[in-house]
Amino acid sequence: MDHVTSRAPARDDRHAWAESGVEDLGGGLYRIPLPLPNDGLTAVNVYAIAGEHGVDLVDAGMALDQARDRLSGALGELGYGLPDIRNFFITHIHQDHYTLAVQLRSTLRGQITLGEEERINLAAIRDVAQGRHE
Repeated sequence: MDHVTSRAPARDDRHAWAESGVEDLGGGLYRIPLPLPNDGLTAVNVYAIAGEHGVDLVDAGMALDQARDRLSGALGELGYGLPDIRNFFITHIHQDHYTLAVQLRSTLRGQITLGEEERINLAAIRDVAQGRHE
């Protein structure tokens, strides 16, 4: 996969880490920055763990068309497609880390896994959505 490279950000460009593309971190691990438009951060990192039977993602990005398109393109550079995602391992339940996984899961077979410690946050979000708390 000579098309996937590790790139060091230019010293004068502190936003280079958010540029589109795939960064090879070695050992089948890749960093894929996905866009966060209208956010000061500009991108969120998604990590792909590639294997012979598919790819697992650590975080998934925000449910935005451009994030989905960029993820699809990045996986294509690695020789995979969205249907090759086996698992989504979500680090925490900020929208920019999990909502694309939920969207993709509606049409794909991948499983979403979230740490036990996030259970209380999920309950709080549900309570707010149902009008039980502010």
